[in-house]
Amino acid sequence: MKRIMLLSIVMCIGGLGHLYSQENPLITQQWYSRINHNPASVGNNDAWDIFMVHRNQWAGFKNAPKTTMLNLHTSIDEFSSGIGLSIAYDMEGPALTSIIGKLLYSYRIKITESSQLSFGLGVDVLNRSLDPNKLTVVEEPDSEKAFDKESRTSLGADFGLEFMTERLALGVSVTNLARKYANLTSFTNGTQYYAYGFYRFPLSEAVDLSPTATYVYGNKEHLLEFGATAFFNDNIWGGLVYRIDNAICLLAGFKYNIFRLGYSYDYHTNNARKFGSTHEVVLSIRIPKSKRGLIRNADGSYSAYNRIYRCW
Repeated sequence: MKRIMLLSIVMCIGGLGHLYSQENPLITQQWYSRINHNPASVGNNDAWDIFMVHRNQWAGFKNAPKTTMLNLHTSIDEFSSGIGLSIAYDMEGPALTSIIGKLLYSYRIKITESSQLSFGLGVDVLNRSLDPNKLTVVEEPDSEKAFDKESRTSLGADFGLEFMTERLALGVSVTNLARKYANLTSFTNGTQYYAYGFYRFPLSEAVDLSPTATYVYGNKEHLLEFGATAFFNDNIWGGLVYRIDNAICLLAGFKYNIFRLGYSYDYHTNNARKFGSTHEVVLSIRIPKSKRGLIRNADGSYSAYNRIYRCW
């Protein structure tokens, strides 16, 4: 019983990193690759897009939550489509870990010469493991019996929409559709809803400003954040994000050739600040394709299509 009580305490502490609806891993620099929470953004530029991020939450706190993610996607212009893959490893505490793998597909419709609407669908596999023997017992247990490690796998689905122009993006999505809160355990995630938008204003020939807004709802909790990022010649950027009742985030980065390197620092404004701040590093690689994209017409023929490049 004492171990069960201790496990509950640790699970609550570990869960602080996923409060405010964060059933899925929380990423501060989400704008560079949104496919893990909206499959409609898959293939939204004419390149092979590789995105890697490592997030170290509450730095300095032993066994603090950590997230590592890899996103890979590209367009299939012949069919006005995109395909992608997202893999994440999430350590939510000393005894609880998750591996999430997603296969993603999008289909886009050209609205005007400078706008498009994308529909996305994703299928994910979640494997979550719980090992009570990794916990530190503060009191002697009632018996010396070791607890067995438990691991369970479940399937889920994501769906999303994204409207995009050369400077604007608006998106809505829902994740973990196949999982219902009535059947939730420590081994499953619940349904989560996203809405977001950003616009890139040209302030001068060298400087753009991009305000952002994100809303997330899940498990009867709300997350709302606002931010703004300034881009200098599209090669250097810096910005600020305010996550209401959660954190103030500073971010910066630079671009060199096909590489983009970004860093963010989260200062927590809620009770989690006593555990320390959060650091996040992003490496993005965009490999251009050698051929110009084509779009498949209704009669089966192909024609050149000047695709929309992602604003970020």
